[in-house]
Amino acid sequence: MPNQFNSFNSGQQRGSYKDSGIKAPDLPKIQPLLKNGKLNPENFQQEVLSQTARALEKVSKTQMRKMFDEIKRFKFLLRSGSDWQDIYPLVLMQKAKISYLCKRKSDDSKNDASYYDNLKKMIFNLIDLCHSKEEYLAYADFMEALYGYYYEIAKVK
Repeated sequence: MPNQFNSFNSGQQRGSYKDSGIKAPDLPKIQPLLKNGKLNPENFQQEVLSQTARALEKVSKTQMRKMFDEIKRFKFLLRSGSDWQDIYPLVLMQKAKISYLCKRKSDDSKNDASYYDNLKKMIFNLIDLCHSKEEYLAYADFMEALYGYYYEIAKVK
């Protein structure tokens, strides 16, 4: 009896994904988070935020929200008087969490893998720019602005 899944799988193993060849747009270069001790306005330009959001648009809204909530939690702790040296190891641990998330989601959907690669690159880059409480707060503000643009264009997942 012929396998009813053959036409769907097009000769692939069941459960495997065919890469459609769709690649996420490139991320724009993020400038230093602070300029003269204040938020760097170059990172908050509409084109930078829109281009970044497009490079992440297939990342699931649930995962973006989860990540954004953690960033906001650390921002709240820092604004409430927590010491940067106590928070910094947790900030660095975000890299491990993003690595896990991106690998897991890329394995689930090869078509979205390049968007998750962009997410990982962006978060790693931004965390590497955070050497002080003020820089982390700027990172959190950047992510808040980005999240608005992302949410507007992201696909429902």
